[in-house]
Amino acid sequence: MTKIKYKSDQVKTAIIALLPSFVLLTTFAIIPIFLSLSSSTLEGNNYMGFKFVGFSNYLKVLTDSNFWKSFLVGFQYVLVIVPIQLVLAFFLASLIIKLKQPLQSIIKVCIYVPCILSGIVVGAIFMYLYEYDAGLINTLLKIFNVDKVAWLADPKTALVAVGIASIWAGLGYVTLVMLGGLLDIPKDYYEAASLDGANIWQKFWHVTLPGIKNVGAYLLISCFVSTFQIFELPFIMTGGGPLDSTMGPIGYIYQHFSYDTTLGFTYASSVLIALFLAVASSLVFKLVNSSRSQE
Repeated sequence: MTKIKYKSDQVKTAIIALLPSFVLLTTFAIIPIFLSLSSSTLEGNNYMGFKFVGFSNYLKVLTDSNFWKSFLVGFQYVLVIVPIQLVLAFFLASLIIKLKQPLQSIIKVCIYVPCILSGIVVGAIFMYLYEYDAGLINTLLKIFNVDKVAWLADPKTALVAVGIASIWAGLGYVTLVMLGGLLDIPKDYYEAASLDGANIWQKFWHVTLPGIKNVGAYLLISCFVSTFQIFELPFIMTGGGPLDSTMGPIGYIYQHFSYDTTLGFTYASSVLIALFLAVASSLVFKLVNSSRSQE
């Protein structure tokens, strides 16, 4: 096996090009990770001093019922948002790809517009739609003689209501990424399948799904991670309530950060959640069995 020899100028250019990214990664990722790990084993503050407590903070987090309840809420968000978002994105992308210009560009812009809105704006829009007395949804229900629903005040409906807002806000991004995956599939594959007598379902199963496997792996992991960490919309629309029914893991961390003067408990819960997301992402990679996703 021959070794590739690089010129000194090439090495210097590569170092200069990578240095800013390395500095940013070290400053905002690697150093904070190590600080969080070390701080999670301490108890105290700048006024009281710090005391090493080992894994005591981790045990407190793991024995806190509210921590596991926030985990359950996070999984509920994932089950409500991710499957619907991926399925809708696939059908919208399949529709867009069949349209002609300029209609295709117009539809793509319209779908992507919610993605550029801040969470505050999205939350305000859906709070108006869900408003009990004068909200648009309850007004429509009244026309059909259906009882009004306290969408954001009822634990049975609050999480789904927030989930719908999240689906609407992120659907455009997921659709465009899915569209990119569909466009990467060579048309020759479909033509060859047609010549072999394949029907629509067979084309979907044997051509489309394998063709978007890598894009699907990326979207599945990114949607899972972002949805499990959902915070802004629940914080704005419900404040984590009612009865903590919409408070996910990040909301749990924020809640403790507000009154935990030692911060050790907060750091420990953050490390555990980050560890869980890392393990879950690795498992998804293995389940999808995608060669490109390992690059």
